[in-house]
Amino acid sequence: MQKWGITHDPHAYSSNGTAVGAYPDYQYATQKNHWVAWVEKDDVPIQKEHANGNAYGVFWIPTSMDPARAYNRSFSGLGHYIEVQPRKNYHLLTLHRVIKVNFVDQDDKKQAVSVDIKDRYSSKNFTVKAKREIILSASATRTPLLLQYSGIGPRKVLDAAKIDTLIDLPGVGWNLQDHSFALSLYNFTTDSSFPKPTTIASNTTYKAEAYDIFKQTNGGPYTAVVTVSGAFLPPSSFVGDHFDKMVEEIATQKPYAYLPDDTPKELIAGYEKQKEILLASFKSKTNAWLEHPFAGKGWGMCILLKPFSRGSVNINSDDPLGDPIFDYRIWSNPIDKKMHIRMQAYIRRHFLESEAFNDFNVVEQDLAPGAVTDDAGWEGWLLNQDKLMASNGHSVGTAAMMPQELVGVVDNQLKVYGTLGLSIADTSIIPLIRGTHTQTTAYAIGEKAADLIKSRYP
Repeated sequence: MQKWGITHDPHAYSSNGTAVGAYPDYQYATQKNHWVAWVEKDDVPIQKEHANGNAYGVFWIPTSMDPARAYNRSFSGLGHYIEVQPRKNYHLLTLHRVIKVNFVDQDDKKQAVSVDIKDRYSSKNFTVKAKREIILSASATRTPLLLQYSGIGPRKVLDAAKIDTLIDLPGVGWNLQDHSFALSLYNFTTDSSFPKPTTIASNTTYKAEAYDIFKQTNGGPYTAVVTVSGAFLPPSSFVGDHFDKMVEEIATQKPYAYLPDDTPKELIAGYEKQKEILLASFKSKTNAWLEHPFAGKGWGMCILLKPFSRGSVNINSDDPLGDPIFDYRIWSNPIDKKMHIRMQAYIRRHFLESEAFNDFNVVEQDLAPGAVTDDAGWEGWLLNQDKLMASNGHSVGTAAMMPQELVGVVDNQLKVYGTLGLSIADTSIIPLIRGTHTQTTAYAIGEKAADLIKSRYP
């Protein structure tokens, strides 16, 4: 760590957690140039640590790898599951799918009592009864489907699928958000360092040597990862002269203007509250909206951390148990398009104009130099060359923890509105996507859910 100037604050992390975060054993030489390029900029702070609340500027990022296990991935399966799997009261049923939660009437609510389960490879169904409660944790892309199968969701969607509506909750499946991104590529044509980030893929002799180093020492280039550092920047850092105009556009934009025409008024009210929070975040100098990860390569990755567009995931009325209907509605709000354009233009200047890259004779790999000169050109590049990706695997929001009158789905105890004995514990409850990756938050939701649920049964 000292060799590369890696900084961190150990007080920002647990010393006894089950999931491990670490820095790779190896860095490519050009990573130093990337760091120098960011240090050159007067308006970008260099942070010692991001996990202490200063997640803006440029900083080193630990990765889910465990040096004690040959830098293999550290995740909840190894860090948690293998410890609880032997318990006699723990049963994991593989190759099966929950297709419905069953309810009985209890006062003025629906009491969850059991789930119907389907064998993946046969038509055999069976029911499992709950003694206390049922907890859904199927992800932001699947949990809302389970609710809809069970009669909880937008009446319009359920009617189309011929499912009886038990609880009309318009927010189920709505509010889908993710981190859309695009990758531009830059070639360091006169980079004389060895090895380069591309050497393992292009040099079979060196690939074998690097693998031998890894097997013998658990180190070397095979431990290098895609992301070891990142620039997390607020809009004021990268939108330039467009900042004031964009703030005005966001502030004057009607909340219903870029939502579907048939959006219920409750959904509009909920989005209006979100938009107020987003506007304050947009104007802040300490809230990141652009993520640009770097690890020595000429990758112009630009990730939009705070979208204004809202999408949905719903069951398919023609085949309710088949593949769902995803609609990220990417760029449905024009602010998101403008942000992607501003991000790419900024990172392009970063690669082509930073003094730290002068000796590399940087050229664009997938854009003829000078071919894209205006916003229309960037829009065409993003759309027509399939550069724009709607999802970074960080989907959230489809069963949001919000007040019911603002189309929330769960309360602050994770209980589904209108039900008894039914809770949700996954990223679907996040009402506004975080300005970071969602793995740690998913773990935190699980830990908090465990505490909340256990407290109900002293």
